[in-house]
Amino acid sequence: SLVADAMGAASLRCCEAGDGGLGDGIDDETKDMVQRVHAEQVGAFRKPLELIVDMLGPSDSLGMDVKQVQGRGIVKSILPSGAVSRANQSCAGEKLQVNDIVLEVHELNRGQKLRISYLKP
Repeated sequence: SLVADAMGAASLRCCEAGDGGLGDGIDDETKDMVQRVHAEQVGAFRKPLELIVDMLGPSDSLGMDVKQVQGRGIVKSILPSGAVSRANQSCAGEKLQVNDIVLEVHELNRGQKLRISYLKP
């Protein structure tokens, strides 16, 4: 898995923004993730959501473990000490959670903010 590690902060805003030919060598969890990514690609999910995270400094991290599947990131865990967790606590809208599909992470304002686009399964 890939650990998405970048600066982050507690301040944010949230807003609405078959097995795919896999063989027997793939575990069930990965097959499930591939099926979710495939369903997203054919429009079976809601519109993408967006999470804006203000950065606290260069030593801060998102605190999110992401597994890459077919060019998309599936959130595997969110660490309680990371910026995503802090941001989720102050978010009144949809929260980024385990099993969400991360589409993109963009740096804004020279790294002072991150914009995470994601989908709910």
